Amino acid sequence: MRLRFLGTGAATAAPLPFCQCDFCRELRQRRVFRRRAALLIDEGLLIDFGPDVPQMAAEMDVDLTQVHTVLQTHSHADHFDAGHWVTRIPGYAPEGLGEVLLAGSAETMAHIREKMMREEGDADDLMDEAAAEAMRILPRAVPVDRPFYTCRYDILPLAVPHDVRDGSVIYVVHSTSDERTILYATDCPRFPQRVWDALSGYRLDCAILDHTYGSLPHLPSTSHMDAPTVAEMVETMRMRGILKPGAPAYATHISHEAQGSVQRMQDYAAQHGYLLAEDGLDILI
Repeated sequence: MRLRFLGTGAATAAPLPFCQCDFCRELRQRRVFRRRAALLIDEGLLIDFGPDVPQMAAEMDVDLTQVHTVLQTHSHADHFDAGHWVTRIPGYAPEGLGEVLLAGSAETMAHIREKMMREEGDADDLMDEAAAEAMRILPRAVPVDRPFYTCRYDILPLAVPHDVRDGSVIYVVHSTSDERTILYATDCPRFPQRVWDALSGYRLDCAILDHTYGSLPHLPSTSHMDAPTVAEMVETMRMRGILKPGAPAYATHISHEAQGSVQRMQDYAAQHGYLLAEDGLDILI
């Protein structure tokens, strides 16, 4: 299984345009930019089609016409950009464009439909068969906490309390062709017991976790994770055998809220058994 990080930043991306913290200044000096988080699995399975995906795909020589499935974790603007989908209609897109399965929870898909119509017009109603056909999209609301199959992947969406009204989910993705399994858990807080129970049946080859707040103190009720929480989650997954021995764990959805430099964040991650993903990271597991 091939994993390509088409963005590892949080909603604001980084560096922030008006911020002079050590983290943002270091990124500017290094000419490094963290785009909004997205992940490409192999050649055709994309998790979240946010605003920065086309630019990052071009930089990485990724052909987005080969994408056959898009899994949305939720519909927030940093994870879903309606304008990209309109470019699939005749007049924008070339002939012979293949169909794309666009999947998410029922709540997420309802909000995606609203966004498409609000931003692009009623003619782009995903629930209208003619409009969906024009864009070559197969919209699908998938039940949460129940697996489904597409192409060569078994996929389990797990509900998480990030934005309950939006039906936020994380995904376990299992490739039936090479028997590799990953967890993509961005935009979520510490897992509820229900999620741990579901994960107990897996032996993951890679875990990718939300790291929004870094070492910044925040309220326990937040809908994101911080560095200590990621460290705790990774340790728990290794201890319970959910994460295979030697399997990597990566942090993504990284903001400027690190209270220190990039190096400080990297050092902390290394000490606690995980790695900071960077835009453009391309790995085989």
